[in-house]
Amino acid sequence: MKPRRSNQRNQALTLVEVAVIITIVVFLGACYLSVLSAAHKGTKEINCLNNLHEIGVAHQQWVNDNNPFPLLSSTDNRLGRSAHHDGAYVLWQAMSNQLNTPKILVCPADRKRTVATNFTSGFGNANISYFLNAVAKNDLQTILDGDANLIVDGVPVQSGIFNVWTNNRVGWTKERNHGMGQAWGNCVGNIGMADGSLQEVTSNTLNSVFAASPATNRLVFP
Repeated sequence: MKPRRSNQRNQALTLVEVAVIITIVVFLGACYLSVLSAAHKGTKEINCLNNLHEIGVAHQQWVNDNNPFPLLSSTDNRLGRSAHHDGAYVLWQAMSNQLNTPKILVCPADRKRTVATNFTSGFGNANISYFLNAVAKNDLQTILDGDANLIVDGVPVQSGIFNVWTNNRVGWTKERNHGMGQAWGNCVGNIGMADGSLQEVTSNTLNSVFAASPATNRLVFP
């Protein structure tokens, strides 16, 4: 039997073809990582909004069971003195039965905070990612809580009680940016309203939200 002969030549890939293949693989890999990163970022944002929703429900239950609005009109009452001297966490401890778990007090995008195992042992400001408006009223336009990475008049807000007035310039720091843009005005943060609704707002629009609030914004920061 005569061996078959083929007219086709066995050709190896040229350097140009190899380079093209590598370029395509790298491009597809970059696209995949970009989509994966966006999906991961979107999950964190959804979880943060869910946290604020649960906090809003818990706060409303606490108010119905214990106190009318406002929660803290001054530092003259027991809760006010505790929050002023000990830290914001005492306000959250007061609502522990309604909150059920301290897990919802930490935003997944907040790398500076850790989730506490309970509301007593070791629980403190380091386990809270959100500010609380201590004088929030049960009104559609009143801010109840939100991401604590606020910057007011160019200065990041520190732990404590802080009044935000209509003439303040308010925005978000970049450390917990829920948006894709890195420009300060495009940084996105989350806020919860006293009626239970949620909003995602940029630094450019946050001032108008505070200005529309009919209550004095006495914010307690962890």
